[in-house]
Amino acid sequence: MVSRKISSVLLIDLDDEVVARSLHASLIPEVKTTKPRSASISVERHGSSLVFRIDALSIAPMRALLNSYIRWVDTSLEVAKLKGD
Repeated sequence: MVSRKISSVLLIDLDDEVVARSLHASLIPEVKTTKPRSASISVERHGSSLVFRIDALSIAPMRALLNSYIRWVDTSLEVAKLKGD
């Protein structure tokens, strides 16, 4: 059986370059500590957007990384709203 890697790209447009810059900076340490056993992730900032690229050996680790990063972005945005930033 041939092992195939699956890939996904997630683009999140935040409509605010300052927020995108801040979120990108806060996610970089997480990206650097993700162990690439069954999946790897990268995040780039393009203006007010964040672009996540995930490569995985199966759907389960891809889904886990996507869920984690989407949740972190959502939580960060909710905290920023509470602070009034």
